[in-house]
Amino acid sequence: MKALALAAILALAPIGARAGEEAVTLTLGQAHALAQQAYAAGDLAFAQALALRLLEANPEDARALLLIAATAPALGTPEEGRKAGRKAWAAAKDAPLLRYEVARFTARAALAEKRPGVAQFWLRRAADVAPDPVAAAVTAEDFRRIRAGRRLSYSVDASLSPTSNVNGGASGDALTVNGTLPLGDLSGSAQALSGLTAAVRGGVQWKLQESATTRVRLGLRAYATANRLSDEAKELAPEARGSDFDFAVLEATAALDWAPAALPRPLQLTLGTGKSWYGGHELGDHVRGEAGWSLLATPKSILRLSLSGERQWRAGGAVNAVAWRLEGGRLVGQAGDKLVFGVALKRVTGEAANTDYTAASFDLGYDFARPLGPALLSLRATAGMRDYPFYALGPIGVNAGREDQSAGLSVEARFPGLQRYGYTPKITLSADETLSNISRFQTRNIGLSVGFASSF
Repeated sequence: MKALALAAILALAPIGARAGEEAVTLTLGQAHALAQQAYAAGDLAFAQALALRLLEANPEDARALLLIAATAPALGTPEEGRKAGRKAWAAAKDAPLLRYEVARFTARAALAEKRPGVAQFWLRRAADVAPDPVAAAVTAEDFRRIRAGRRLSYSVDASLSPTSNVNGGASGDALTVNGTLPLGDLSGSAQALSGLTAAVRGGVQWKLQESATTRVRLGLRAYATANRLSDEAKELAPEARGSDFDFAVLEATAALDWAPAALPRPLQLTLGTGKSWYGGHELGDHVRGEAGWSLLATPKSILRLSLSGERQWRAGGAVNAVAWRLEGGRLVGQAGDKLVFGVALKRVTGEAANTDYTAASFDLGYDFARPLGPALLSLRATAGMRDYPFYALGPIGVNAGREDQSAGLSVEARFPGLQRYGYTPKITLSADETLSNISRFQTRNIGLSVGFASSF
């Protein structure tokens, strides 16, 4: 077969047969079939040789380039395979199934080249053109496996949100206490100002050490918002600018996942320190610690308890916060929908006025496993309270302090059919309201957020 095949190679291009050799004329389709048979039989060198001659006939032959991408890593030249895969992707623009195979083999070549980040990029491309849900799931699992093995990992998401209350302002223009005691009018900037909020959240982690019982990671995370006021808000508060309500935080973290034999499930410990800004001015530094433990972890249910403590340094004095949160989820129904919940308590004390309070919150959610039309829906409901035993409005102390009650609803819609590079567009419609015995803190907000979520 090899003698015949070698003669076939010589006959593919306008090169005369060597003396003593019989040239066998093949069509390009037959040559492709022969190359694929050689690859399937494990004769990678011969399959690559055929592919190279096919490329002499057509340098943009996507199937021949795919063969190079598939064979080169095993033959010791993964860089050649990755570059061939890149060319094959461009040449196969009208063949999504072929592009799926190209992306998968190019990812393998990049991984053999010890470039896991490039491999993840090609797997995201493969997810875009996966022919069915099974292929998409396999691609996502391969992506997660590479991510778990990398020392360096990152995440980023962004959103753009038209909102009726950029600044957390009051829903009315009068300052009253307990609904009966009028104290004057609220300034325009103290009232709800509509506008647009852009938010970006990102993080990077470095796996410092990993063993059978411990994993240590160092990280850096950042969150920032930028606001723009509507024309109506500018009329209500001419002195205000959107940047007055911008917020940013930067934090360095160290995390330990610890799984000693005495514990049935790992314990997660995190220590963070950072700085925050509001309205372009420094708010101060903070340090925090958190411990989390999965009380229950089964294929259908999960229950997690976390405890945290934080100290902030502000211009008016230090603020201390201690909190705990219990959260869980369970798969329900035959479709695999998920019911989730969370309950939290928080105690805050501080040196400055109006910083001591106790807060409690509860949230309940339902994630649908199957799309409704083009959208995959998630529903959330929240409720909370905050109690200040003493509260002062300037020189005036409020009898019985300050009491807030809040509630909110949100609907998130993700659109898997519009996924690009493993990122799915999402739209979130939310509404929340806070009632308070001090009218300045009675707020109402309706917002629409547009962003992207990673599918894996």
